[in-house]
Amino acid sequence: MLQLKQLSKSFSSSFKPILSEFSLTLKKGDFCVLLGSNGSGKSTLLKALSGEYTLDSGTILLDQQVITSLPIHARASFISSVSQDIARGTVQELTLLENLSLSLKRGKKASFAPFSRQRQYLCHQIAALNLGLEQYLDTPLSALSGGQKQMIATVMATLCQPKLLLLDEHCSALDPKAQSMLMAFTARMVQEHQITTLMITHNLNDALNYGNRLIMLHEGNIVVDMNDKQKRAASISQLLNMFHTYEDSTFINKKEYCYA
Repeated sequence: MLQLKQLSKSFSSSFKPILSEFSLTLKKGDFCVLLGSNGSGKSTLLKALSGEYTLDSGTILLDQQVITSLPIHARASFISSVSQDIARGTVQELTLLENLSLSLKRGKKASFAPFSRQRQYLCHQIAALNLGLEQYLDTPLSALSGGQKQMIATVMATLCQPKLLLLDEHCSALDPKAQSMLMAFTARMVQEHQITTLMITHNLNDALNYGNRLIMLHEGNIVVDMNDKQKRAASISQLLNMFHTYEDSTFINKKEYCYA
């Protein structure tokens, strides 16, 4: 279980907090989709969970353990992240097979099993994507395309079966076909291994089709919280209306402030 209690985070460049006493509870295996405009606090929330950002106040509990003050390297053994920065979480000079092996090691699944057996296992995992990546097992990541690297980063993040998976627009660099395949793979891994997951996306189709909970953020707070039943009954037009309602109200308030 993930429990976030009254998280707040401010930056000197912003006159308002990015997160403002943000609270959320997820059960083990929950797949929560995060929506919201740029600056609503989505990426800040994920970076605070991974340890990249230090919170001003609040408490983070994962499986009843307080991890609020744990540094980023200490959280890496049980929290996996995939961001839009395709270089993060991978070693570009190493081959695909070597990167995947490192991922297993981080998840404490590495062993002295014959290399051929580990290669066979990893090849099977890559082949499950049905994108032909298995032919690049011995290729350095630096020689692959941005989309291929993004897919590999996601496979690495799920292979170690973390307690918490953080996805920040992890499909954004992919073409529609690859994006669809990677989302299906992500959902399958999350479900099979009951990985508690937070996923940021701007793709409203994915927001409705994947996950069992949907949350919309606005100015560092939750303004929409749908359970699985509510989410599956919603439409893209309804999500757009909700989104524009909060964006328009912000614009009006800013105009009033400017002319006051």
